[in-house]
Amino acid sequence: MMRLPTAVLPVLLAVTCAATAQRVPAGPPRDPFVVPLLKPLAGFGGAGVPAAAVSRPPEPRWNPPLHGLMVAGPRSMANVGGVLLGLGQSVDGYRLVAVRETEAEFTRHGQHFVLRMPQEQEVDPR
Repeated sequence: MMRLPTAVLPVLLAVTCAATAQRVPAGPPRDPFVVPLLKPLAGFGGAGVPAAAVSRPPEPRWNPPLHGLMVAGPRSMANVGGVLLGLGQSVDGYRLVAVRETEAEFTRHGQHFVLRMPQEQEVDPR
């Protein structure tokens, strides 16, 4: 067996400790039950890709049932999915801004949305 000079042992020990210290993760171990945050990949909305080029899924169309309308000037109301709203009140982030004979107009983020009453079916009098 080969004997190393005593001056080499402290150097080997220091190099071994330094290499080991770099491999040990800092902080507590990662919780295996926590979902990690995903980072965007380059070329898929990451760095260097303009925000306009990143496609987003379209917002689902807001189309709750319009059950009833009451046209009464500034006291007009609409029944949207069972919720009674006066002018200026909101449901699901949509603010009621106008009520007409057969429709209610809403705004959200500067966009206008119109809900219409369902068409009445003609009944055969026989």
